[in-house]
Amino acid sequence: MSNEQNITRSFVQAKLSEFSKKASEGCSKPVQKFFKDILFGLCATGSPSIHSIAKLLQDKTSTKKTSERLYRHLRRDDIDKLIEDVLTGMLKPMVKKDTLFIVDESDIEKPYAKKMEGCQKVHNGKRSNSVEVSVVVVRKYKCGVKKGKDFYLLCDFDDPNMLEQEIITKAIDVYKKRWAIEEVHRQMKQSMRWENMRLGSYQGMKNLNAFMALALFFIYKCKNNIHILEAGFPKIIQYTKSDRYKTKEFVYYRIAEVIAICITLFIQYKRRPNIQERRDRDQMKIRF
Repeated sequence: MSNEQNITRSFVQAKLSEFSKKASEGCSKPVQKFFKDILFGLCATGSPSIHSIAKLLQDKTSTKKTSERLYRHLRRDDIDKLIEDVLTGMLKPMVKKDTLFIVDESDIEKPYAKKMEGCQKVHNGKRSNSVEVSVVVVRKYKCGVKKGKDFYLLCDFDDPNMLEQEIITKAIDVYKKRWAIEEVHRQMKQSMRWENMRLGSYQGMKNLNAFMALALFFIYKCKNNIHILEAGFPKIIQYTKSDRYKTKEFVYYRIAEVIAICITLFIQYKRRPNIQERRDRDQMKIRF
């Protein structure tokens, strides 16, 4: 491991420990240890499997005992509410006057995705009070030729004095941010394997889902220090020279990969990983 990679590893370890301590501030020591283990495990394995997280943790107990401890804490009734309050407190300083809150509580029913049915009721609006809305018709042209079909945006802005051009501009600008939301959902399914979550209790699923959101928030915060991650793992953050000026765009998949590699190099519970654990996980061992 090079000196730059060692610096990056130490940075990720310190940041994740600090983040875990802040998220579990005020809790008992067993709960603080549980927060740290779950966050480390989710970021390292990229999987909601408690068994995989238990195997990763380098404590002095068996994988079975570690799994039982994690499952026991995941059944607590107050964990999801605690994480919700923690995330709200962390996000509050970032909220500005023009910040958007996009909520989608409907079921996941895309034909190419797995379903989690009955997550939330969807209001059909049949008995709602009358609301004045604006309809924006969007058409795409390229070289004077219309491309694709029209789509419509229903807008209910709180400023009644907005001009027609202002409504159109704001509606399209807001709609453009929808793709970033889809990217976040997709990364939750890919980097965290959200659809593979399997737990025997509904409370456990809510708690683990809250932890996955917390882990993803930590990954996104690491973008503020992307220059440190890039110094240790330039081939992951920048695949080619043409990507040199793209590191400030949506690179959270690459950031998650660097964090996962760094966590596998951590020394936890005063036990140094063996050579097999420290070997590059993508390197193939060939015997002649």
